[in-house]
Amino acid sequence: LSSIYNQTSVGISVRDLEGRLILANQRYAEIVGRSLEELKHLSIRDITYPDDWEKAHPLMQQVVHDGKH
Repeated sequence: LSSIYNQTSVGISVRDLEGRLILANQRYAEIVGRSLEELKHLSIRDITYPDDWEKAHPLMQQVVHDGKH
């Protein structure tokens, strides 16, 4: 499973409910233009375009609160 995760052409990341990175593959780092080490210290808000954050944040909060989308 880890070889699929690391060799896929798709960017994959897992974050906790506070938006902190738990896991990411190299492709995800390339897509967001940061190193894996940098991503460990950045929240999802830090790497999201401000206009996109304004739209996405309420939806993410709803998922966290309701447990569904």
